[in-house]
Amino acid sequence: AAQQHQAPVQDVGHRAAPQPEEQQRYEGGDAEQPDPERVLGQPPSRPGRPSFDNTRTPDGSATNPFPAGGLPATDPGKPAELLATYFGIYTTNEIPYAITTGDGTGRAVFEVRNAIRDPHLGCGAPTAGDGSDPRRCWLVIVPRGERDLDGVARPVLPSRSALSASIFADRLVVPLDFTPLDAGCAQGRAERRTVGTELVAEAMSSWQPALCANDGPVFGYSATGDEDGTGQLLTTSDGAPGLAFTADPVKPEEWEPPVVQAPVAVSSVVIAFNIDLRLAGTVPPEAESLRRTMVRDLKLTPRLVAKLLTQSYQRDVPDGGRQDHVAGNPRHIGVDPEFLALNPDFKYIDNGFAPDGIVVSYGNFSAAREVWRWILGDASARAWLAGQPDGLSGPDGGPGMRVNENYKFVTTDGAQDYFPRTDPSCLPPLHSPLLEDWQQEVDPGRCTLDLFPYASSIGEAAYQTLRADTKQLSGWQPSFDPAIPGRYGKEPPKQVGQRFALSITDSASAARYGLHTAQLCTAVSDAEGKLTANDCRAATTSGMLTAANAMVPSGVTGVRLIDPARVARLPGAYPLTMVTYAAADLTEDATARRDYAALLRYATGSGQAPGHLPGQLPAGYAPLPQFLRVEALQAADKLERYVAPSPTPEPTSRPTPQPSATTTTAPPAPSTNPEPTPSTVPNPGVGPTVSATPSIAPPPSDRPVAQVAPGSPIGPIRYLLVALLVVGLAGGAVGPVLLLVSRRLGTNNGGST
Repeated sequence: AAQQHQAPVQDVGHRAAPQPEEQQRYEGGDAEQPDPERVLGQPPSRPGRPSFDNTRTPDGSATNPFPAGGLPATDPGKPAELLATYFGIYTTNEIPYAITTGDGTGRAVFEVRNAIRDPHLGCGAPTAGDGSDPRRCWLVIVPRGERDLDGVARPVLPSRSALSASIFADRLVVPLDFTPLDAGCAQGRAERRTVGTELVAEAMSSWQPALCANDGPVFGYSATGDEDGTGQLLTTSDGAPGLAFTADPVKPEEWEPPVVQAPVAVSSVVIAFNIDLRLAGTVPPEAESLRRTMVRDLKLTPRLVAKLLTQSYQRDVPDGGRQDHVAGNPRHIGVDPEFLALNPDFKYIDNGFAPDGIVVSYGNFSAAREVWRWILGDASARAWLAGQPDGLSGPDGGPGMRVNENYKFVTTDGAQDYFPRTDPSCLPPLHSPLLEDWQQEVDPGRCTLDLFPYASSIGEAAYQTLRADTKQLSGWQPSFDPAIPGRYGKEPPKQVGQRFALSITDSASAARYGLHTAQLCTAVSDAEGKLTANDCRAATTSGMLTAANAMVPSGVTGVRLIDPARVARLPGAYPLTMVTYAAADLTEDATARRDYAALLRYATGSGQAPGHLPGQLPAGYAPLPQFLRVEALQAADKLERYVAPSPTPEPTSRPTPQPSATTTTAPPAPSTNPEPTPSTVPNPGVGPTVSATPSIAPPPSDRPVAQVAPGSPIGPIRYLLVALLVVGLAGGAVGPVLLLVSRRLGTNNGGST
């Protein structure tokens, strides 16, 4: 907004200079008794009016944010109709109010967007011909107290617009400088394809511009599931990627290309949160200082996470208050006795303050499997998932919370590589006597995926947590045209003071968006039988490195796996630490192998230096331990210098001598049928396909759980399945997020501070 108003830019902490029409008020005049009409005037409703300084512009570009002519007729009191193209309640990064908390402090994480995400602002867009002068933007902070300027007390929240002239005059302006958007790789150059786990996405977006500098190779990257990525790597199709990132060992079949594998990144799976502590009206004096504070410390156990993932709280099930299979369970995690024992600050929360489940991403990927493996490795969580109540009596005096019966398969099927949404409950449609039959809400109403939808990726899950936006559907919006069906609305993001957002994401995405992450604990009973948190572990650099140092050989050459049993015995080792490997195709031509080897050397060398500059290791990763760097460099050398073995000549057929009368004839050896050579399979594309109308949960992967054992072979049947899905579901396919240069397309292109 400040850019469009051309506001005078001051150093932070200094009040912007008053405009001429404001001068009299600030010199004395009516300072004691401001004119309510002046103070509370509405902001202008149409660009192009004099109050916009005649800066109306034609095409929506960085320097031309508003249309030039033919402005739609709009109610002067409803500027949103005109501005909806640029921002609205679902898309704006405005924070309407950042609250001063009970202890007199405040903290706000604000979302930064560059010109890729918001071209009408143009932050970071080049202004000089050589692109050396990226456009600056500003953070505008408008202070407001407990009273509006007309003297009316607003003890809870100020209700007047921050753009009211006299309020906006007190703004603080912080200049924000951006890295030039064209500082990455030149468009149009041939690129080397890479695919694979999203755990490496933030690192690749940083490494790409450094690798292509000085005419170096350009690397494209597409985020996929681990198995989908290695499946593409091992195809023989033209255009198949030459390198795939995965947390799993890869063991090709005899007919598949040989690979070499190198460790490239240490990160972790985390439970991220964005919670404002909303307390009840009256609380003890010692708790008052917590009112409206942003929660920074959250403790969770495997059983608590299992309760969230299995929709076992009443609020996490559509119409859960009337569903027998969750009857007697707590309404939400914030009132669960186990949660309160570990997080006593929530003891006095308001009854209406609750999360809308936990945001998880769709698809099959190793990160999900590690979460389930961690849960099933805990005896109390495993027993609870098998049907045993938690033994923590609630208000009804029952035996405790039970698992949602629709998730009992979790213990029998083992650690799955996806997060199911299997509760079939739906909110019954409401019938309104004020509506015609054709206007009524559709049957069956809103179901699990309507109220608790999947995020498209683990990075998107973090972004939704930052915005406290679950993207769930809200109430029915009837149509008033028989030819147009009604539809459900969409819940807007929660505002400051109302946020209770949780998600499963990765440590790099959480760091990118400034999110706090939960400590993973075990719960023990004290001498009085009360639960307390024990052995809590955080996803810190030291915690991840301690776990990485507990790696053991996997049985696949060059690949190690983290041993959960060893991690549990090491103090401080974070249990959901993951090491991402790069698997490279050894049959690529010499030039391609040299380029991919350069990627491995950079990623495990200069790319491991922590920092925010292009080419450095982003926050949320831990630098590779030295022993893994040595193994990676050995793999890079093997990749670049690889020489294919000479084909083994076919043995010459020799006649079998006739046995003599004294020769004992052995039974004939069984026939050995060689594996058939698969025909060329069409390139399955850059990512998994998703049905336009997916089932409640993604199908489980056919890859066994990763253990300290040889990697699983990858056969041709899956490629056929992928190819069929691409052909059959092309109209509804959802591709992965293509990462080229330093942009992550399809989600937000900014970050947070």
